[in-house]
Amino acid sequence: MKSSTTRMGMAGALLAAVVVLVVAEGSRSAPEPALSRFADVLRVGDSVEIKDADSSYLIVQAADNIAVGYTVKKIGVDFIYFESFDGTSSLVIPVYSIKAIAKQLTL
Repeated sequence: MKSSTTRMGMAGALLAAVVVLVVAEGSRSAPEPALSRFADVLRVGDSVEIKDADSSYLIVQAADNIAVGYTVKKIGVDFIYFESFDGTSSLVIPVYSIKAIAKQLTL
């Protein structure tokens, strides 16, 4: 009888230890998400023109950051948020819908 009680006590202690480990693991803060693959090309505040390219978009950065159509407002892990210069419209484009990002050069 004593052996059975000891085993149950050990099993209870083991279960409690597992619960504590699981709770401690879940309470850790999540790692920072990786930056968007376009973060090194586009910057928040950049002036861009957005062209519809069939089922995707072509984003053209304006030369010398001249105001053209949209401003980059936020670059997320899987999206880019744009706002029109006059503030009347906004656009969120998922990264899988971006065909290319081009930079307009000055001559």
